[in-house]
Amino acid sequence: MVSGKVQQDEFGGITPTHALRGAPAMQMDDAFPEALGTRALHYVYVEPKPYGAEQVREAVLVCGDVLGFVVQSRKGGAKAVPFQQTEVLQEQLLS
Repeated sequence: MVSGKVQQDEFGGITPTHALRGAPAMQMDDAFPEALGTRALHYVYVEPKPYGAEQVREAVLVCGDVLGFVVQSRKGGAKAVPFQQTEVLQEQLLS
């Protein structure tokens, strides 16, 4: 399975394999609720403080053989709840 190979090689670590422009350092987001009743695997990362003018959050969703990628950035800090809602909506589109 191609997505399984990509998942194994690229995601699931403490930090993402590839950095996003404007977010050179990312860490696993421990605040993401695991009990969402989801049908996809979520790899969720957040840019730690101190960040620049904008904070970045990213997530990779694995649903079957499909990968989804969600990125949000916001001046002053990307809030967790709107990001989590976007993830859930993206998952619903994938499944």
